[in-house]
Amino acid sequence: MLKRFVGPWVLCLLKISHISCISCVDVQEKGSGSAFKDEELSTLSSLSPDQLRGCIVLLGKEQLSSNQSLAIWTSLIEVYGSAGDIPEDQVQQLGWIVNGIPPSHFTNLSLTDVNTIASLGRCTELTEEQLQKLKEAITDQWLGKELEDFTSYDLISLRQILCAYNSTSIQMIHPDAYKDAAPELATLKNCSQDVLKELAQLAMDEQAFGNPRTWTSVETGSVGCIIAGLSSIADIPAEAFEGITADIIDCIPPEAFQAMTIKQVSRLTPSAANALFRRKVSLSSEKRYVLQSALSSQAEVRRSKASMNRLLDVEILTSITFIVSSLS
Repeated sequence: MLKRFVGPWVLCLLKISHISCISCVDVQEKGSGSAFKDEELSTLSSLSPDQLRGCIVLLGKEQLSSNQSLAIWTSLIEVYGSAGDIPEDQVQQLGWIVNGIPPSHFTNLSLTDVNTIASLGRCTELTEEQLQKLKEAITDQWLGKELEDFTSYDLISLRQILCAYNSTSIQMIHPDAYKDAAPELATLKNCSQDVLKELAQLAMDEQAFGNPRTWTSVETGSVGCIIAGLSSIADIPAEAFEGITADIIDCIPPEAFQAMTIKQVSRLTPSAANALFRRKVSLSSEKRYVLQSALSSQAEVRRSKASMNRLLDVEILTSITFIVSSLS
């Protein structure tokens, strides 16, 4: 109510006299909300909804600390009045701000637009409690729709939120719906082992990808991190591991690497091998050796390409010199 009678900057001075108030112009100049302290981000509550609308995307563009994301979210609540009053198109643009939403606030969000759910489903750093409350909110607002009714489009929209469902619920998903959605679910992070096992069962269904012993790099790349739910990762043909990308390596639980065979590790692409090296997971000496060999081979290829490029440059320069000389 006070904001109606005084300008936003006057209100800002009244609230926080010892901290510089920031505007959307400041955010646009910095390019991201991560450039500000959480105390400064708290002053965004002095802006109007129209003013704040102009910089929501930038505020959540880059990774934020928990304090920063909470400060921005708290400011949004003060500006709009409640979580339910924040327009869905704004919720869809929150980005890293979502991590600062208190679990109880998810139940108040408006989730009538599937694009809103899809934007929240892409958030990979939510806590188990946040995901659970978000799942409950979706269940309440998707009245009468069970997992057995979900299409591949629904599964793609839910994405990370699927990790909040229990194994019994995951069993209700139709294998063909999972198959169509699989490439988008290949990089799910931090799912429980129970959920991974049920998703792996879906992957092995004849209506999905069938027996892992028959998988190629295409199937393995589509299943992605869900291979961690297989009872025997070693069943996958070694050459099929060429379908494992760096993004998939980043979301595979550490213990799953222990179940891989030496041949499987040796067939990782250079980018996947690099990703595995960066993760510094515990590997046997034999697996470390083949991984190092893959990295060394990659470095040799780069050196060979550089040498070839230099040789070509010399040859081109020589040819140009000869042509110029002939014309003279």
